Amino acid sequence: MLDLEPLWSGRDYFFVTENTALGRSIAAAHEAYLVPHVALGQARLGAPFRMMVAAARNLVRSAMVVWRKRPDLVITTGAGSVFFIVLWARLLGARIVAIDSFARFKGPSMFARIVGPIAHVRIAQSPESAKLWQNALCFDPFLILNEPRPEKKPLLFATVGATLPFDRLAEMVARAKARGLIREDVLIQTGVGGVRPASRRSRPCRSTR
Repeated sequence: MLDLEPLWSGRDYFFVTENTALGRSIAAAHEAYLVPHVALGQARLGAPFRMMVAAARNLVRSAMVVWRKRPDLVITTGAGSVFFIVLWARLLGARIVAIDSFARFKGPSMFARIVGPIAHVRIAQSPESAKLWQNALCFDPFLILNEPRPEKKPLLFATVGATLPFDRLAEMVARAKARGLIREDVLIQTGVGGVRPASRRSRPCRSTR
């Protein structure tokens, strides 16, 4: 979404995202509203009540944000936490542009399938996914170089995302490097408050522009 800055900069805009390290870094630079985290994975992991409580809080918070801001256009990359934002905005007449996750190559995400029927424009990021997402446009972000590939330093980048620390993953990668099982240099992106393995390059997650 930050890569689309030439599209929305200079206009009256705001962000809606989760209360995570990434969300807070966006809020530090832009007008932003933070909503509770909601994901179907919460129910799959045995916490359906927690998911329902978060969904109820998100429903109310999203209604307040949309009623206050009255957006004309909503551009969303998902996921579950912004579903109610999209729904309320659509009910109040906003146009919806849904961009599916870059990680979805073989088919649309669950969020895309749920939001698709109420979106005015659907954009997939792979041809395979676009075929399975009705009336979706396809934007393939991969650039094919017509010149020799530049030399790259051997590097293993381990990332845990922006929601949970996943300390076991960070420690497992560090141990593998220490035992000589990984030959490349290692850079570990850790969660906020997560373990930072000694002698390994590590960075807490944050937004990059």
